[in-house]
Amino acid sequence: MTELTLTEEQQDLVERIGMLHDRLGFSPAQGRVVGLLLVSPQTSLSFDEIRSALGLSKSSTSAALNLLLSLGSVEYFTRPGERKRFFRKSYRKWEASLLERFGVFLSLRELLQEAHDLNQGIPDRSGPEIPRMIDFLEFLEKAIDEAYQQWATERNLNDERTDHK
Repeated sequence: MTELTLTEEQQDLVERIGMLHDRLGFSPAQGRVVGLLLVSPQTSLSFDEIRSALGLSKSSTSAALNLLLSLGSVEYFTRPGERKRFFRKSYRKWEASLLERFGVFLSLRELLQEAHDLNQGIPDRSGPEIPRMIDFLEFLEKAIDEAYQQWATERNLNDERTDHK
């Protein structure tokens, strides 16, 4: 196994990608694995290379890779004559994953609307902030949908994913 050496700049970027993924609800190990696979000068890395480069335990590395594999964020392949699996970042599901994350806003808006409707007659429960949040989320949903449609149209993407609601 060749030792993977990252520059200080690459290590910093791996950490920042990891912190962003942490904010998105991933474990630090999962975020750092994604960061490493994005930043590494090698197109794929073995389990041991990932573990060693990030200083993770075998169980943390395994758990991180298994979740990322199940989400489609990472894929693996084998090489003829080798038992090792090699991992790389997968870009196949990026669009669906992003649209799914934007869909959380729709769910939040629907739940806020339901809560607001249930609390209509209760004093101090139907102030202006919940309707304002609902209005903003409706605006955001429409803007995201329009931006996505424009992006797809400008790139001549004739794909069933353009209707993502």
